[in-house]
Amino acid sequence: MGWSLFPARYWVMVENGLSEDTVIIQCEGTKIKMPAVAIPVKNSYNFSIYTYMLTHHSMECTVTRPNVKGETVTFLAFDDSIHFIDHRCGARHCHWKAADDGIYLFNYRKNRYNFVTGWLDTSNV
Repeated sequence: MGWSLFPARYWVMVENGLSEDTVIIQCEGTKIKMPAVAIPVKNSYNFSIYTYMLTHHSMECTVTRPNVKGETVTFLAFDDSIHFIDHRCGARHCHWKAADDGIYLFNYRKNRYNFVTGWLDTSNV
């Protein structure tokens, strides 16, 4: 079951799949800014989003590797659109994984992780 025109609940999970190192995640949407959370190796952070017919919801997350100077990445973790939910996530669950080489999104319909972006070095910015 994927995108719905009617009120629906969706889940977002960000997993720390790094070989070592805690990551810090902070997510922000149109009407909400969530506090920063530290995710230890092999653990995850989960939240749910409720959508309604006449509103559009999206959530952007920033993941930082605090022990690697300047490595951070910001990505669209959720978007209330048919394309994002049905074709990128593949279901009502958007499962993200921070790995040593970057960020991946699991597609439930294809049963595989897809590489989304690498870590960005912001130490010189």
